[in-house]
Amino acid sequence: MESLYLRRSENTELESLTANEYFNYCKIAYIAAKREDEQVDETLSGRELYRMFADGRDDGLLEIDGDSQQEFADWIDGKHPKKGMGGHPWEIKRGGNTTHITLAVYRPPYSQRNRFIIELCGEAWTRFAETLKMLYAIHEAGLPITITNPESVRKRLLAQDNVGVIPSYDSYHRANQYFPAKQDVFEVLHYKDLGRYKRRITPFITWEPLPILRPM
Repeated sequence: MESLYLRRSENTELESLTANEYFNYCKIAYIAAKREDEQVDETLSGRELYRMFADGRDDGLLEIDGDSQQEFADWIDGKHPKKGMGGHPWEIKRGGNTTHITLAVYRPPYSQRNRFIIELCGEAWTRFAETLKMLYAIHEAGLPITITNPESVRKRLLAQDNVGVIPSYDSYHRANQYFPAKQDVFEVLHYKDLGRYKRRITPFITWEPLPILRPM
């Protein structure tokens, strides 16, 4: 982050891409982030590993010509006859709707037709280490890659992010989204979760003002 590496397009963008090249990214990611409870056969192709670990709703990505740059471009742009809708083709490691890992491909916003960005995302604390192992492995392989909200990732690694305190009647599910993005809240807890540390931690909590209800 200090060197602005991820702000330079040559480090994060590709001029062309095929499905098989994408699956090669996946293979590197799977091997690098293998958990103790997983079997990752390194002799398998990226396509085969994707079939094993991805969400399964690939929107036709597995059906296009794996070596054709044109077919992949048409598929990304929604012009390929095999392009489906409503799937999760980028969910390379299955999980809940906030606890999976994605390796997404999309067009840069300033150049829709001739380049690709490949971006990792696994912001749940239970998948954070896996995601970073994938990022480093792909980077070490000399391939362009980026990660969602890189500045926030840096803050989390340096323990400069915030933990949100939510009402005890609220679920943890997506509760970090209650907070503005600028507050860098990725994890939440209930006040009671502090247990015997309440007295020590309470002075460092910044409370939001309660809304005032006024009769009409």
